[in-house]
Amino acid sequence: MQGEAVGPEPPVEIRTTVEHGNPANVLLRAAEGASLLVVGNRGHGGLTEALLGSVGQHRTQHAPCSVVIVRDQVR
Repeated sequence: MQGEAVGPEPPVEIRTTVEHGNPANVLLRAAEGASLLVVGNRGHGGLTEALLGSVGQHRTQHAPCSVVIVRDQVR
C-alpha cells in the first residue's frame, strides 16, 4: 500500500511500525520528532463515517506535528 501512495522511491522517510497499547497514546509517541503523522480513519459507515472519532480527535489536538487523516474512498 505504501508504494501505491508515494511510488517506488519515496521523497521522504516513511516509517511503518506495529505497536500495542492505547491507540491515541501510541500514535502520539510515534509522532515525536516527526514532521507529519499520516494515519487512516477507521470509519463506521453511514453518517458516522463523516465524523472524527475520539482517537482521531485526540491525535489532531495533541500531536507534536501536523496530522493528516486519510479516508477511504466514499462508496
